[in-house]
Amino acid sequence: MKQLLILFPFLLLSWAVLGQKELKTAKKLLNRGDFYGAVEEYEQAFKEEAFQGQPKKKQAEAYWGYAEACRQSFNFGKAESYYRKLSRMGEERAAYPSMDFYYAYTLKHNAKYSEAIVEFEAFLAKAVRGRELQALQERAKHELQACKFAEEIYKKPIEGVEVISLGEKVNTAYADFSPHLVGDELYFSALRFEQDAKRRMSAKASTKQYLYGKILRSRGRGQGNAAFVPGLNRKYTNVGNSALSADGQWLYYTLCERNPQNELECEIYKVPKKGNAWGKPAALPKSVNAPRGYTTTHPNHSFDSLQNKSLLFFASDRKGGFGGLDIWCVEVLGDNKYGKPFNLGPEINTKGNEATPFYHAKTQTLYFSSTWHLGLGGYDIFKAKREDDSWSAPQNVGVPLNSAANDLYFYIAPELDTFGYFSSNRPGSKILTGESCCNDIYALTLPVEIEPGDLIVEPELSPLDSLLAQDPVLTGIELEPEAPEAVPETPKKDSSLTPPVAVVDPIDPPVMELEELDSLPTEVVEEAPSIANLLEKLPISLYFHNDSPDKQTYATTTKMSYTASYQAYLQLQTQYEEEFSAQYDGAEVQQRAKARVAKFFEQEVAGEYARLQHFLGQLLTLLETGQAVEFHLRGYCSPRSSSAYNINLAKRRISSMRNEMEQFQKGAFQPYLRSGQLKFVELSIGETEVPTGVSDDINDPRNSIYSVEAAGQRKIQIEMIMAQPEEE
Repeated sequence: MKQLLILFPFLLLSWAVLGQKELKTAKKLLNRGDFYGAVEEYEQAFKEEAFQGQPKKKQAEAYWGYAEACRQSFNFGKAESYYRKLSRMGEERAAYPSMDFYYAYTLKHNAKYSEAIVEFEAFLAKAVRGRELQALQERAKHELQACKFAEEIYKKPIEGVEVISLGEKVNTAYADFSPHLVGDELYFSALRFEQDAKRRMSAKASTKQYLYGKILRSRGRGQGNAAFVPGLNRKYTNVGNSALSADGQWLYYTLCERNPQNELECEIYKVPKKGNAWGKPAALPKSVNAPRGYTTTHPNHSFDSLQNKSLLFFASDRKGGFGGLDIWCVEVLGDNKYGKPFNLGPEINTKGNEATPFYHAKTQTLYFSSTWHLGLGGYDIFKAKREDDSWSAPQNVGVPLNSAANDLYFYIAPELDTFGYFSSNRPGSKILTGESCCNDIYALTLPVEIEPGDLIVEPELSPLDSLLAQDPVLTGIELEPEAPEAVPETPKKDSSLTPPVAVVDPIDPPVMELEELDSLPTEVVEEAPSIANLLEKLPISLYFHNDSPDKQTYATTTKMSYTASYQAYLQLQTQYEEEFSAQYDGAEVQQRAKARVAKFFEQEVAGEYARLQHFLGQLLTLLETGQAVEFHLRGYCSPRSSSAYNINLAKRRISSMRNEMEQFQKGAFQPYLRSGQLKFVELSIGETEVPTGVSDDINDPRNSIYSVEAAGQRKIQIEMIMAQPEEE
């Protein structure tokens, strides 16, 4: 017993030392700029029991460091959560006055614009000292304006724009970016692992594999398996950001090395096309590539027929700019001869970062991404038209091309004009470490601008389905290994870049009607219900009060219909407004908080209920045609209770929706449910997919029950309907 008493203090000491060691390592990695490594060390420290015994001051320091590491590695969900934890620590939070700004900033990046507005206004109302905080207040004014802009732009998505992820043949859990076509192949850049014992990166330290940028290609415009492009990549070197010259005879790309501050510095190279391969690469001259200490990246080449000039656009943080990265341009005079680079000026460039330029010569339009022009989150895509020797005011291209995440590398395919690609780390992208750490590549179609008198064609497939239809060569045939240095021929106009023909019945193909428009139609005629038509109306989210229906039970079914639950929920709106706003100081800020709750009840709770009623009416009409349908529902909960309880609660909520359909129009769905023509597919997931940042503090009902953030998670979602597979 005496030995145990002697040993016990040493055990406590070793646990404490272990936690302190990890916190020290995390702090070093954070200061060194290894944000992913810092996140790993902080998370390990948080798991140790000894961390809870640390002084509050030490805990606050760890929360701050972890939130900062998450923010700078684009994991805004966790960053938001830990800034919030720090904000509730009382006197310990005083050591981190900039936390108020960054908390609001992460709310913006999580598309919580109304709440971000409240927090930015609260930060601006404070009296601050010191250049850093004063600079943050100036920035907060701009961010506040951007949040208000984002709220409006989200209400008006651009019609006719279609966006789809390229899927697992191209996208991985690591960054995939910089897409463009070379013939019928998609070239893109990506981070891939290489073994290198001389370097340390956090992602796979135990196996001594490290991430480096590489250039890859995928046949069929991104439908084939990705493979490295021979002759371009170098071991243990970051290679990427490729761009084909306008004549198809050169490929520009960047080589990047880390400087002593662990920042990437890039130079632009170009490589000639030699038959079906790429030749010997060479760096652009020093007049184009910036000196050490600066970066030159994101090349894009175009021939401007109006000016009769060959132009290379690029991004650089060199002297003579307006902020961080700026868009620059240089005239290409010959094989390795260039004019003097010039900055595109204050119409395009700002005190923030402007990057990934793409010049569409046919429309004289420059597309680029910016962190400062009014946008929805991080980098947004903008466009500006050339006007003689200047540029029009940049215009945000809107939703769905832009999101609250980073949206970059906009590209339109030559000769296609309405088809292209871009990169984004928006929700739904594959991830390595955080909710939005890593970019994926998305295909896009833009609306065709139709004028009165134009001839239009209505194809069976959507433009994006047609353009991404698999190359027939890749369908049902195992390909022979390609020549190691093969490069596809750059097509001439109207050749292989024409959208692939959809596979149809060759004997009796569908008729494609041609119609000449004397004027543009103004009347909107609703289509007859179909699977495709109804899919466009999804998802529909249906919201619930806390622990509703049927409180404090592990039952998985309920007798309550969704309509009954919805009507009871609406009666609680005033209570939600009062409870949520009470945590804020000042009548104006409280009023804005109440308005945010009211907006949630009006647009989400009531708005989605109205959409449900319309949707069910159309679904009933579809079933009356004989179509057999699967109806997919997913349940969510806020994280106040255990996962086991939440799973059953989500099932009860789905049960209320089944009751809703049983009672709809006096039982109109009942025959279809009983015959199996309408089937429910349930996925009840409790809290397992709740975004980080939603409060789970049972002693904080204002934020874990009454906040819009938490209320937004208490829902079921009609995610999909699909035709039932035919029985063999």
